[in-house]
Amino acid sequence: AVVSTQSTGGEEVKSEAVTGGDQSDAGSMRTTLTLFEQKLIERNSALSAAIAGLASSWTHRVSSQIKATATEIRLSQAAVERTVIDLNTVKATLFQAEDQLDAILAFPLLAS
Repeated sequence: AVVSTQSTGGEEVKSEAVTGGDQSDAGSMRTTLTLFEQKLIERNSALSAAIAGLASSWTHRVSSQIKATATEIRLSQAAVERTVIDLNTVKATLFQAEDQLDAILAFPLLAS
């Protein structure tokens, strides 16, 4: 039998190729291949879990950023609304002042 070694992420698995029709070597090779296949399945599952974890983490981060941005937008909207109210107050005050000025300016005309 010819012995070869394969690595699956740090773990080595030996496999043997049948030479000269040795049946025990063939059985050993089947067992080794089965173990190698199981290791690959385990690695695949671990990688799938890691990818799912990364995707979940990324989704959570993006969601948090979107929520933070939405909060900033709401705060900005509230600030704009307060500014509009302040401007309307100033506008009303100016109209009152204009009316008072008109009244003051009209008063001497009435007296004469």
